[in-house]
Amino acid sequence: MSTSSQQIAANQQNAQSSTGPRTEDGKKIVALNALRHGLTSQLVVLPNEDHERYGKFKSELSRDLKAEGPAEIMLAETICDTQWRIARGRATESAILARGHMEPQPDYIVDLEIRDVQTAMVEAGAWENHEKVLRNIHIQEARLHRILFKTMQELRELQSRRKQEAQEQIDDAVAALTYHKQNNLTFTPAEYGFVFTTSEIKQAVIRRQWRKSMK
Repeated sequence: MSTSSQQIAANQQNAQSSTGPRTEDGKKIVALNALRHGLTSQLVVLPNEDHERYGKFKSELSRDLKAEGPAEIMLAETICDTQWRIARGRATESAILARGHMEPQPDYIVDLEIRDVQTAMVEAGAWENHEKVLRNIHIQEARLHRILFKTMQELRELQSRRKQEAQEQIDDAVAALTYHKQNNLTFTPAEYGFVFTTSEIKQAVIRRQWRKSMK
């Protein structure tokens, strides 16, 4: 067996015999690393998260965004995934601060009689102990908010363009129908490249007349 083969075999043996961190401090470091990786993970839903809850969240938010077509749907999915990551970061921050209340506290904090002051002191201690992780959460959240804002803008621009094009098409269809009607001609929308049915065009005419009557 070559030296490299021997080293590989040794590494495999060590990996099999390793049980991970055994001390409480070691376990805490690994837990915080997992949370840190979770904020930047390529996986949208982590193994420990509720996939059913994510599916419901994505379905409801997608419905509110009213995306149509591949490009809009892709942007809507990015918005859903980004918002999910933002929520994860906030939950992580709350969990870290909450864990501070379960850790041993100095006597001067334990003896405080004012509950609000005691809570503030405990959370301040948690911030001090986990400053690097909490700071990273805020950095990642700011980055995700920038992505969210930019993606929302792109989606709104696409939707605005789509609606404008649809309005122009229905206006042309209404004009075509009106022309054919005035000249006693048969009008078949598909022959002129319209995707609307004659009934839909007539409804557009009625809506337009109704809006004029309301002015």
